[in-house]
Amino acid sequence: MISIFIVPTGIGCSIGGNAGDSNPAFKLIASVSDIAITHPNVVNASDINEMPNNTWYVEGSILDRLLEGKICLEKPKSNKILLATNKPIQPETFNAVNAARYTIGCEIETIELDTELKMISKITDKGAGGDVFGWRELIQQVSQYDYDALAIASRIDCPRDIALSIIEMEELILGVAWKR
Repeated sequence: MISIFIVPTGIGCSIGGNAGDSNPAFKLIASVSDIAITHPNVVNASDINEMPNNTWYVEGSILDRLLEGKICLEKPKSNKILLATNKPIQPETFNAVNAARYTIGCEIETIELDTELKMISKITDKGAGGDVFGWRELIQQVSQYDYDALAIASRIDCPRDIALSIIEMEELILGVAWKR
């Protein structure tokens, strides 16, 4: 049997959406299910997550489309992710990796790059883009690993004038949106 456990936010549910407080109820449903499908509101609790092994954890819009019959879900054959990051690995990166491991069950291996990956944003008359330095070395280093997906955690340097123009654009958009 496949079960789907949903706890919507903003409607006054007595459990759910707050520090994984519906996790016990979900675990009860999952215990009598072959597959138990749920979403972040149900089980997320920062560093605490006790999802049973038969859990399929999906993001809200994916769950909506599944229930509307627009998509199907399929158990992944493998879920090995290689995360490449500059030295030293930052605490927020370490925390994000652990959150992904324990909430969505990813198998993540983290490596520190031998050559720094440097990304610099720029805006031209053709649009937004940038320059990436160290990408060849990144490809060479990660080629020796076995993974299904490559994730990169790296800072993107944004020159001050570009950052200010983005802020001005956001203020303009928000100003227009608020006037409607």
